[in-house]
Amino acid sequence: FKSVFKINDIVLNYNNSVWNLVKTDLNNNNLFVYGEDYKELKSVKLVSDNQIIEFNFFDNNIDFDFNSNFQNVNFESLIPKPKNILYQGLVNGYINLNKKDEIYQGNSNLSIKNFSANGDVLGNAFLKINPSNKLDNYNLLFNINDSIYDIFKLEGNFEIASDDFPIDFELNTEKFKLKPFSAIGKNVLQSFEGYFNSNILIGGTFYDPVIKGLIKTCNSSFSVPYLGINYGFKDNPAFMVENEKIIIDNFIIEDKEMKTFGIMNGQLSHNRLKDWFLDFTIESDNLHVINTNIQQNSVYYGKGMFKGIAKFFGPGNDLDINI
Repeated sequence: FKSVFKINDIVLNYNNSVWNLVKTDLNNNNLFVYGEDYKELKSVKLVSDNQIIEFNFFDNNIDFDFNSNFQNVNFESLIPKPKNILYQGLVNGYINLNKKDEIYQGNSNLSIKNFSANGDVLGNAFLKINPSNKLDNYNLLFNINDSIYDIFKLEGNFEIASDDFPIDFELNTEKFKLKPFSAIGKNVLQSFEGYFNSNILIGGTFYDPVIKGLIKTCNSSFSVPYLGINYGFKDNPAFMVENEKIIIDNFIIEDKEMKTFGIMNGQLSHNRLKDWFLDFTIESDNLHVINTNIQQNSVYYGKGMFKGIAKFFGPGNDLDINI
């Protein structure tokens, strides 16, 4: 037994884009068919100004068929609005995936022009998905190129199961800018500069990933505005990545003006790159920690040095500092 629903009209206001359903006289369009272990959406076309998305899908828990086409679609119109980092770009291309009798078929080719994070253009991004040689899963390649480097490259394979997506990926970055991540620290840590190079293995499943790797810093620095200090990491240390934790192990942190230093230990954690939480300490015998005047902060100001242990703990927008 199946139920058939005719979609007569849709007005969807999502991330500041208003999408409207393109109505058609074709009997096989704008239909949703639902039954036990059966879901099918006949061809649907949505428009928002000059943005166009067309898609259809079929899934009976054994086989599936998914087809979509994107024309001049703003990337921020497609994804949930993030709390800290706004990704933008112009999406064009298609995604066609299907599986029949355990054989994976279809292919995908998608581009994101001027892909940016918080207004800082990273490069042009490209997504390609093709069946593996054995046709038992999909090969995926997603990369961002800044015209010189593949600054971000995610490559590997995945399957489509009934309740999750088994994955086996390798992520490499080269001279990937830190600047867009300045938003993580809100008003406490700002002006991230420098780059990072990384090698990270991602296994498990999409909803329960297993992540392990290294992120090596390159001329990295940040500022603490209310203290008036700029700090950098000496000797380009490497973060260890374990699942949703980024571990800091004996980093030497140096102030840019007086070249004093401290030792930093702890971790940053996140929920799928959202809801960042900071938990680290800085220990020093003589670290430059304040360099402000009365105009910058009338409550406390001056030039000061620090000896002891300072603990930073909490979410980026409400960070506690205990000295």
